[in-house]
Amino acid sequence: VQPFFGLPGELLSSVKLTRTPDYVLTIEGLASFSRYCREIPGDGLVIFCSGFPNPQVQSFVKRLDIDLTNSVPFYHWGDTDVRGIEILNLIDELCRNRQVQAHQMDRMHWRDCRALTKQNRGVLEKIVASRGGAMRMAAKLLEHGIPIDFEQETINPKAPHRKAAG
Repeated sequence: VQPFFGLPGELLSSVKLTRTPDYVLTIEGLASFSRYCREIPGDGLVIFCSGFPNPQVQSFVKRLDIDLTNSVPFYHWGDTDVRGIEILNLIDELCRNRQVQAHQMDRMHWRDCRALTKQNRGVLEKIVASRGGAMRMAAKLLEHGIPIDFEQETINPKAPHRKAAG
């Protein structure tokens, strides 16, 4: 169904894929999810997280990680603030068979950054120590602070770039 459809969380456990998607992309915000689904053609499986994903979405992502071959890359697109990095880290922790890549979360220029609170620094330091897929983004926030344009809605949607095999 394109551009998208929604399912109540309790139905996610019974979802069966009829074909293998080119990629899996979780998206934190509704506006970005809606734009992505309307504007980006392709055969990716795009999942709206509604901020921090609820237990049903978490279970669905875990199951996809188990059921799909390792050749299917997983991505997450969220805000580039501490909470967004926490969500990326959670999605990565749910996936035992692959590392989840940040999608469109890095900024070319981290300008006009806001300082981090002590609590935010602690959260980011734990993510860096975990050595997971969110480590690089957490380290960047620790170095530069939170960019003024951290909201994912400030970025136009793009499809993930798949690395060439070989």
